[in-house]
Amino acid sequence: MPNPLYLYCLTYSNQITNLPQTAIDESFPLLTIKENNIAAVISQVLFNDFVGSAAETQLQDVQWVAPRVYRHETVIQEIQKQSPLLPARFGTLFSSEIQLREFLQTETKTIIEFLEKVAQREEWGVKGFMDRTKALNAFTQKALTEQEETLRRLSTGARYFQERQIQKEAEKELNQVLKEILTQIVNNLVPLSHDSCERQVLSRKATGRVENMVSNWAFLIDTNQLAAFQAQVATINQKHQQIGLTLDLSGPWPPYSFCPSFTLNK
Repeated sequence: MPNPLYLYCLTYSNQITNLPQTAIDESFPLLTIKENNIAAVISQVLFNDFVGSAAETQLQDVQWVAPRVYRHETVIQEIQKQSPLLPARFGTLFSSEIQLREFLQTETKTIIEFLEKVAQREEWGVKGFMDRTKALNAFTQKALTEQEETLRRLSTGARYFQERQIQKEAEKELNQVLKEILTQIVNNLVPLSHDSCERQVLSRKATGRVENMVSNWAFLIDTNQLAAFQAQVATINQKHQQIGLTLDLSGPWPPYSFCPSFTLNK
């Protein structure tokens, strides 16, 4: 089988001046295939590295995948310094140059529209984290304090059940308050962005953090609005620190979250 073409990203053909030195497989150099003012940044890879049962096993091996993911992202980051781009996901392959050119011809309008959309803009992630146990304890303690006089008059058993009920009500209140706060946060940040989307909320195991992730957004931000966006995030963090809610701002990232929905694998 001929070696497939591995796609890193799509960008304007007239804005690429230098290609990075290292491709995903160091045996093959980076190249560009140009069609309709679009450049596909590609390199060859070995067929058996990405296709077949052995490849499926290999792609589960973190030690094999991690350095290649790093090279993939490095290429994209270097190209992004030169031109707006449409990033391809790790492992995006085309079986031949002919099929890649057919794809570029078919999707020219969509690709160009996307490149125009992300020009002078960056993707930034905003993840919300909260120590839910700490916040729930705070809500519960507030309710217990408010009802302290009533609780004092109850028998031990009745007081126990009443305190359990108070805790359940405090949890409901926390959920409602958190929902309202997150809605307000989005309403404050969206006007400072060109586009936004909600992403999957991850588990503590996935994030490696003690706090619960309670929200996960991606924003496409004009570079001249970034300072205002960062200042708004800082203001939000200060406002909600009492309930242990913190927004983590990260970026800039390649605009993966806003890519068109066509399937790149061919």
